[in-house]
Amino acid sequence: MTAIARCAPPLSGSAHRIRPFLASDVPAYAALIAGLSPADRRLRFHSAAAPSAPEQLRAMTLGPHAAAAVLVEADGGEVRGVAHAAFGDPPSCAEFGVVVGAPFRRRGFGGAMTDALLRILAVRGVSRVEAYTLWENAAAAALLRSRGFSGGHQGGGTVRWVLALQAASVITVPPPAVRCVRA
Repeated sequence: MTAIARCAPPLSGSAHRIRPFLASDVPAYAALIAGLSPADRRLRFHSAAAPSAPEQLRAMTLGPHAAAAVLVEADGGEVRGVAHAAFGDPPSCAEFGVVVGAPFRRRGFGGAMTDALLRILAVRGVSRVEAYTLWENAAAAALLRSRGFSGGHQGGGTVRWVLALQAASVITVPPPAVRCVRA
């Protein structure tokens, strides 16, 4: 895994940070999803429809099955992306997803959020993480491969990605809000 502090260079002179997702972030997450194109919604949620109701977003990120959630924000508080995971069955497994707003992609935010989320999941006892992508989602495939995930076709155009996490004892957990610095 890469270090959480190795994030994208600042956008237009503005610093960004990764931090835990809070209940007060639900409206910003809803706005981020609403700003996605239909094609982007399909790639991320495997459907043209995407979760949008505050109750649904709150349950996904903070509900009883939520394993962890983080976001990347600019200094002014604008949310650029969100990553979250849900416990599986058994709870030592989790499924996760990442979304970054179109204007902010290819800047390292998805990778930085993934790294932070994987660290949190390991500390919470998760030893296996899964992600599902559509086969044509080359950006997600590249991100997952770069973090050590192995993928296999599941049928119907879906790829299942799996990663065995390191023991939590060997992972250094960063403080809740870490400034992204230019590597």
